[in-house]
Amino acid sequence: MLGGCRSLIGIEDPVVAADAAIDAEVDALADARACYGVAPFELCTSAPARTTFDAVGSTPVVLDTAATCDVIVRGWCVVIAQNMTISGTLRATGIRPLALLALDQMMVSGSVLVDANTGTAGPGANASTCNPPMAAQAGDLGGGGGAGGSFATKGGNGGGGNNNNNAGAQAGGVVLVIDDLRGGCRGSIGANGTAGDVANPAGAGGGGVYLLAAGSLAISGKVDASGGGGGRGNAAKSGGSGGGSGGMIVLWSPAITGNSPLLLASGGGGGGGADQGANGMTGNEPSSMSAASGGLGGSAGAGSGGDGSSGPQGGANGENDQTQAGGGGGGGGGGVIRILGGNQLTNVRASPPPS
Repeated sequence: MLGGCRSLIGIEDPVVAADAAIDAEVDALADARACYGVAPFELCTSAPARTTFDAVGSTPVVLDTAATCDVIVRGWCVVIAQNMTISGTLRATGIRPLALLALDQMMVSGSVLVDANTGTAGPGANASTCNPPMAAQAGDLGGGGGAGGSFATKGGNGGGGNNNNNAGAQAGGVVLVIDDLRGGCRGSIGANGTAGDVANPAGAGGGGVYLLAAGSLAISGKVDASGGGGGRGNAAKSGGSGGGSGGMIVLWSPAITGNSPLLLASGGGGGGGADQGANGMTGNEPSSMSAASGGLGGSAGAGSGGDGSSGPQGGANGENDQTQAGGGGGGGGGGVIRILGGNQLTNVRASPPPS
């Protein structure tokens, strides 16, 4: 005779119940999120917003994207406020690209700087998805120049050293899929001319920045995500190093207005090669005062550095040395500028052109 069996009907499995509670909590959090921007640059968050976030006055506000984020979404450092005013200078550094989200209005009449500044990479730059260049060739009578970093457009190749007998670096390929906020790519270092004769570091990539405003975005100031200049070739005969590529600027709002904003995601200039015991000249960062331009290559008695990208073309190649000295570094390639939403901007100065 079978013993009595206890029915499980109506008795809840505690493991199943716990999983259901977790799922319900996750669903509730997802339902509470609000989304801003458009795909593939959509930002969804339920994080609370401060009342204001301002960068005003003569003292720059410096924000570290490794440590001073309100929330991290998609690997982006997100700062959220009801309203934002940037009439002074905001500089961002760190490992993550920066997203500034205003739930109402954002006004930018000052400067937002995520460029590669004095050798420091912009936030979110030099990603592992950058395509590396082929190395320059070293040699006692003049090393080849490094290549510029490639991002949306190709960096310039390095110039050959020793009367072009020692090959310069060949730039890596462009990044074919750009569907996330990120920074640009570093150039490569110039080759030795003699033992211990090493070029200065290559230019770093510009950073990534995303300005979002759910109400309106008024911008008449500057957003700079340019790449850094390549290091000079050191005496006696090393090649110059390549410039860094520009980074990424994205703007989104239902109403984007403003006159004459300056948007820079240009490449840095390549460094000049060393010549017969004289140092080359360091490549220049793009001008961020008024003109939408790329960085100028560093001059040299040997191979001069190539200019950084300032438009749809890539960075210029470094010059080949014509004697027995170092080749010039290639200029950095261009970055990305995207203007999404209701664009009513006038007289936009941008390098490269918005896509």
